[in-house]
Amino acid sequence: MGATDIVCERSTATLLGEEVPCITLKVNYLGTEINMLMTFIIKDNYSATITVQAATDEKISQLLSFFVPIQ
Repeated sequence: MGATDIVCERSTATLLGEEVPCITLKVNYLGTEINMLMTFIIKDNYSATITVQAATDEKISQLLSFFVPIQ
């Protein structure tokens, strides 16, 4: 329904100073390129999903760098 050139891959990303598993998605939707990364964190019986979307992989990395550990 308007989505073309879909690429979905498993990879890793650096989040909170650690390499974590993630899913990357690149898709062209109605002429707009979408780059998205979803990462899953499981720690001390809690889980979280973080999803970021930006124009480039470099900007996605920059967005992930904003996350800092809770002290």
